[in-house]
Parts: sequence; structure tokens; C-alpha cells
Amino acid sequence: MAAQLAEEREKWSIDLVQNHHRSPSTDAYSSTIVATGGCLSVISHAMAGLVCICGFEIEENEDARAMQGMFADLTPIQSQGDFRATDPKTIRRAKITSTGLPCPDYSTLGSGMGSQGKNGGECYLQQGKWLVRYGSDIIILEQTSNVRLQDAGRGKGKDLQDLLQILSKAYVTYDTDVRVWEHGDVSNRTRTYIVGVHKRHGEKANHWVFSRHQF
Repeated sequence: MAAQLAEEREKWSIDLVQNHHRSPSTDAYSSTIVATGGCLSVISHAMAGLVCICGFEIEENEDARAMQGMFADLTPIQSQGDFRATDPKTIRRAKITSTGLPCPDYSTLGSGMGSQGKNGGECYLQQGKWLVRYGSDIIILEQTSNVRLQDAGRGKGKDLQDLLQILSKAYVTYDTDVRVWEHGDVSNRTRTYIVGVHKRHGEKANHWVFSRHQF
């Protein structure tokens, strides 16, 4: 598995990612990235066979502008800024939407304020209603695993529970914790992932299974 991951990483050069998002060689599902983070999400979408048609950054500062620039360099589109300022019904709906909003308000070394914080944590619950209105077939949400323990006076893991409740209006949701080193990351972090399958898929939405690898 380690050799396979290393080979896959080396295969995706910047030029290859740019070419993929501009003119994919195979049929591809469209994707939207909420909080593009510059290049990593765009590269991972290309590796998964997705073509990005929309992207957002939630902040307006020098770092965010740099990430927007990297996003525009890798894809043929411009980042649309803060998703909260955009009506999702006015945007072309992608088949798959992924989000990876800032984690300082949830991380063990952060503020501990969760959705009450001002370092991106306030977006964690706000994304729920936006995603429900946008209506992608599949949604993938990532956050530090400390979201299960974070309290800030609302009860342990209350933000995660509330987000799952909001998403349940349109999605059948599944959540799990992932050790990122098992998937090629060089760190030993654990992240909590939510996958939602839209209920318009009927009974099929009830059969999502997270892949499990042997290491």
C-alpha cells in the first residue's frame, strides 16, 4: 500500500492536474470544493477522477488570496469567495461537493470554541443549510476528530450532532474517523469525515460503506 500511494502521488504533476481539470481524458464527475485550501483539494479531486467546476474560500486575507490564485492556476475557473455570501441555487450543481473548513476552533491546540469561535468554527454549522440547498448527489465533509469531543458549553460533540441533524433533511449521512497516514499523508492526525448520499437516490442512499484497508 505504501508503494502504491507513493507511485500515485508522483504521477500527478502540476501540469497533469491542470490538463485534467481543463480537458479530462475520461468521463468525469463534476465537483465543488468549499474552502479550496489552494492546491491540495484540487489535486486530490483530480486523482479521484473529478473535474472541479466551482470553488470557495471563506476568508479575505493575503493567504486566502494566494490560495485563490493557486486554485485558478490549476483549474479554468475563479474562486467565488465566501460560500455564505452566495445563493447555492444560482450555481451550477456539481455531482460531488467536498468541504474542509478551518479547524483552529476545533483542534486540541485551538480556541476550543467550536461553532462559537471566530477562526472558521462559525462556518461548521453554517455549511449544513448551504449544502442542503445546493443539493449535490454526494457530499464529503472533513474536520479534525476533536469535533467529537469539543464542548464550549454546548455539550460534548454537540456541533457534530447538530450538523448531522441539519444534513439529514436531504441526506443519508455516514461518519467515521480516518488516520490520514494510512492514505498517504505524512502526519499522524486523525480526521472525522462525513459522507452524505442525497435521499433522491432512494434505497441506494442507505448502502454507503467506507472502504477499509489492511496495513
